[in-house]
Amino acid sequence: MFSSANIMTLFLYGALTGILFLLPFDLIERRGMSATQVGLTLLPIGIIIGTLSRFAGVWADRHGPRGLLIVGSFLLAAGAAGLAFGVADYWIGVVAPIVISSVGMALVVAPLTTAVMVSVPDNQSGAASGVNNAASRLAGLFAIAIIGGVASVVYLGELKATGIPLDDLRFGVLPDARQVDPAIFEQAFLGAYQFALSTAAIWGVLAALTALAFMRPDPLASSVR
Repeated sequence: MFSSANIMTLFLYGALTGILFLLPFDLIERRGMSATQVGLTLLPIGIIIGTLSRFAGVWADRHGPRGLLIVGSFLLAAGAAGLAFGVADYWIGVVAPIVISSVGMALVVAPLTTAVMVSVPDNQSGAASGVNNAASRLAGLFAIAIIGGVASVVYLGELKATGIPLDDLRFGVLPDARQVDPAIFEQAFLGAYQFALSTAAIWGVLAALTALAFMRPDPLASSVR
């Protein structure tokens, strides 16, 4: 269970980091929002996770973390998939998926820690916590490298297919609309954005399947016995 919990940590925190990395590009470059507006848009993530994590932890202590880990992982995947659709309406295309992702993450943060801590003897709890913390940090590092690389490759690949010179072009920075046809670059950006967020959604699904396959239904009860 310790191994599966850390594998889940890699998938879940990788997916969350991928969302937080990609979303500002869409909000600023494609939707024309300011940095302040982007910050306010992301504000519910911290509020929801901070508020609901306590209740998820209490539930995990009473009933075991497995159920919340499965549901929360699927919700995180659903939120990433919702963002990937790139719906033009701000509330439907951005806010609703963010809320869904945040609720999903709130359901898994405390139960994931519970799963890690109850999977080892008490005298190894410090080492277990350190390993899990390192896994979450590595997940963020690799997520930005992988998802950023995927988005860049897809973006430049779609532009290359149109015959546009790729000099000085990079994902996340749309050229001046007064100098070029913005529709071409926006379409390429949206394709790359959707593909990269779909990768994050897949990671969420893999986290749920990991919990479903390898987590015991009631690890707390097992540890007590």
